[in-house]
Amino acid sequence: MRNIKLTVSYDGSLFFGFQKQVGFVTVQGEIEKALKKITNENINIISAGRTDRGVHSLRHVINFYTKSTISAYKFKTALNHFLQEGVRVLDSEEVSLKFHSRFDAVMKTYKYILNLDVVMDPIYLKYKGNFPYPLDIEKMKRACKYFIGKKSFKSFMGPRSGNTNPVREIKSFEIYKENNDLIFLVKAQSFVRNQIRIMVGTLVDIGRGAIDEKELLEILNSEDRTKAGVTLSPNGLYLMEILYEKV
Repeated sequence: MRNIKLTVSYDGSLFFGFQKQVGFVTVQGEIEKALKKITNENINIISAGRTDRGVHSLRHVINFYTKSTISAYKFKTALNHFLQEGVRVLDSEEVSLKFHSRFDAVMKTYKYILNLDVVMDPIYLKYKGNFPYPLDIEKMKRACKYFIGKKSFKSFMGPRSGNTNPVREIKSFEIYKENNDLIFLVKAQSFVRNQIRIMVGTLVDIGRGAIDEKELLEILNSEDRTKAGVTLSPNGLYLMEILYEKV
């Protein structure tokens, strides 16, 4: 038995999320179908995480076990031959049998792109969020520091989270402008469902004056989802990178 690690990039607008779902085109489903054609095995891939419908990825990491004798580096070429254009394998390598793409991850970096144009170019509708009204960006930068550290993010957890432990540790949170896009860059080992989109939605409420920046700590401590901001569109969210101590 061998363990193969893949680094994958995909356009989230073309899939019904990452996780396999009966009757829907998903990233996991397409990769597993391609693996079946290559190895003639029914392979269940292991993923570093599950992105929602519409969320994009530049460097998603998965691994799978196989009895195939195909050279590890050839999986990249073979998979890309069978996969649709919206998803591509960027790298394939053989790793230790103990490697687990989810449990061994030590840091994930996500980026949210919020366009500030009054009329956003329609080319970017599936790839950026949009807020065409004035924002106090300096106030948002100060407020985002409240998210840093280990704490409960129950107020920023989406529906259908079940009994998920809401405690997470945000390592860093940056906000900066690129042309007329506002960029939110967040790093943590893991996140709860919809966490980044709700955090950014709450910061937008602070920037437009609907929530005072000092209220953010109270919202965190309340563990009440109704007190936080809206869940922003998935279109502007990107999984940028996943780091591992060793493979």
